[in-house]
Amino acid sequence: MKSNRTFPCDLCLGFLLAFWPCLKTQAQISIQSYDTPSYIDFESTEISVSSDATNVVLHLFRTGEFRDSSKIDFETLALEDSEPGAFAATGGTLVFQPGEGYKTLLVPIRSRSDSQPASFRIRLSSSTTNNIIVRDTAVVTIENIAANSAPALQISPSGDGSIQVSWSSTPTHYILESSPMCAQFWAPVAETPALIDGKNRVTCVPNDASAIFRLRAD
Repeated sequence: MKSNRTFPCDLCLGFLLAFWPCLKTQAQISIQSYDTPSYIDFESTEISVSSDATNVVLHLFRTGEFRDSSKIDFETLALEDSEPGAFAATGGTLVFQPGEGYKTLLVPIRSRSDSQPASFRIRLSSSTTNNIIVRDTAVVTIENIAANSAPALQISPSGDGSIQVSWSSTPTHYILESSPMCAQFWAPVAETPALIDGKNRVTCVPNDASAIFRLRAD
């Protein structure tokens, strides 16, 4: 009897025909690019500035992709209930250079003398698809109390790393606030002041070596 030795070849041919679509699909797979985007965000979205200031400083941070440059557009916009003329309308473009993750934005404001605070907003935008803006709007409040209307602060260091901040007692109640130097965001000091010999005194340990202090009328 003559044996059929073509069966294995026929079987291989059938196997190839059955799986040819899969092999063809795998051959068409291309390498995709998975670049990390650049994330742009305000350091703070609520900023207060004294009514006798000439500008407000905002800080922007970039995370994610650092190898390329990132262009971010900004503009100042009025709020619906804001006073016209409280700020100088301005806009422009900030450029994060390769390797740069921090930018400072300086926005001019106009001095005011009336009793009502005014606010405006700063909006970020970008036409680059690889830029993702985390928070696109920050609100700036121009306070109605000039910096020189508050009592002068006296600051003296202590030997244990703490400092003592004191100011003369007045009929107006003030809240002591601190901020890292040039950061333009303020937080109340947690310690409660003690009234001693006609002065309010607070002993605290600054969170930052470059911390600065101010009084804000309550």
